[in-house]
Amino acid sequence: MQLRNEEDIVEFIAGLLPKPKKIIEVGVGKLPKIALKLAEKFPEAEIIVTDIDSQIIQQIGQQYPQVKAIKDDITKPNIELYQNADLIYSMRPPPELAPYLLKLAKKVGAPLMIRPLCSETHEIQSILERAKIIHFKRATLILLRQAQDYTRE
Repeated sequence: MQLRNEEDIVEFIAGLLPKPKKIIEVGVGKLPKIALKLAEKFPEAEIIVTDIDSQIIQQIGQQYPQVKAIKDDITKPNIELYQNADLIYSMRPPPELAPYLLKLAKKVGAPLMIRPLCSETHEIQSILERAKIIHFKRATLILLRQAQDYTRE
């Protein structure tokens, strides 16, 4: 399955993080294309993908050694894994996982970026408190970038 606007998403992340050390994709599923493009663009960075499905993680780990594939459950995350992340992102997560992504990003102090399904953009944005909808070229993204984005006025 093709994710639309892959190049735009990678370009946006590159503009946000010129020299990242650690980027983590949550809920990678069978589609590690963004992570692979990030690994190509930032060969010195640690690119990690996580998923709750052991079989998917095993397949990605075997097929794509340029990314680190780790089994993790976003509802009960291994916090140490996410420490010092320059960015935590998720491609088209179900809205019910947005509160867990927010809680994790807050806990480790990392920016959070979500590429929602178009029909779920506003629903996810409302769950993520002060998130900003970003239209970058052809990609629609939701971004919580700075510490003040995690607090309500």
